[in-house]
Amino acid sequence: MILRILMLAVLLAAVGCHNTDELNSKIEQLSAKVTELETAQSNSYKPGLGILMNAIQAHHLKLWKAGSNANWDLAAFELHELEERFENIETLHPKHEETKQLSMIYPQIKAVEAAVEGNDKKAFASSYEMLTATCNSCHELNEHPFVKIKVPNDGGGNQEFVAK
Repeated sequence: MILRILMLAVLLAAVGCHNTDELNSKIEQLSAKVTELETAQSNSYKPGLGILMNAIQAHHLKLWKAGSNANWDLAAFELHELEERFENIETLHPKHEETKQLSMIYPQIKAVEAAVEGNDKKAFASSYEMLTATCNSCHELNEHPFVKIKVPNDGGGNQEFVAK
């Protein structure tokens, strides 16, 4: 009887060790996979700040054209895209000096959003002007005063290219 108990104990220990070894092997495999994925993520493409700002400028222009023509669905879409690009900047470039003042833009986006939701052309125009002024204030704070965005109410683009 004692021999059976001893053999059972040895068998359980052997099975227990095998499961522990198997578990440790799986943990090592998963750890290696996590490291591989972290390396791949850090080496993956991230659009630069300039590329994201160019996308913001395009959505800014399209937002104006949609809102000034009372295409509220398109205006809401462009506004959402604009906000996503700002969030992309914060996520992808959190250590960039230029992103520190970015939070100043969100209250202006919310004001434009309220005008769009209310289908209010007058409120849209004034909140859009304030959004544009806030963009320019951020450019100035970040020592890029030569990047001047404008309300494209002349039918043209939304950037001033002539030095003043």
